[in-house]
Amino acid sequence: ILTASIPTFLLGYFFSGFFESLFTSPRSVGLALLGTAVFLFLTRFAARRKERFPAHPLLIGLFQGAAIVPGFSRSGFTIGSALLLGWEKERAARFSFLLSIPAILGASLFQFLKVDTASQSWLLILTGVVISAAAGYAALLFLYKLVQRGRFHVFAYYCLAAALLILFFTRNAAP
Repeated sequence: ILTASIPTFLLGYFFSGFFESLFTSPRSVGLALLGTAVFLFLTRFAARRKERFPAHPLLIGLFQGAAIVPGFSRSGFTIGSALLLGWEKERAARFSFLLSIPAILGASLFQFLKVDTASQSWLLILTGVVISAAAGYAALLFLYKLVQRGRFHVFAYYCLAAALLILFFTRNAAP
């Protein structure tokens, strides 16, 4: 977990301005969702095999770091990369879940330090945190069940549909 968290921390810390700029471009989100869809679809062809690369926590951490880009799925990239590296479904999903803890806590702390707490409602902030945590947990449970059933690649169709809708509605927008 520690090894896999290093790339995410470094990418988030040194390139936060770049990643934050992508949040203002719906087209970049649509393109990233399209990339996520393709990547997730490729997991359909992942076969459990003897693990080949001894450094895969670091490699999975790089995929998690790339998922700072809005539209890239953190869970999709970490589970998918583990599956493509030959990990068992259960192990890939469990590792992704555990890997999310330091990533989410770190990103939350990083963003919280930027908040002007004197002018923000603590109740509003707490409500947002609780709702986000509940929605995230529910999404992870759903994803976990898809992984267990060997249907993880199905999430690719959702990402593809979302990407195509975004790209359609922003087709005339500036990049």
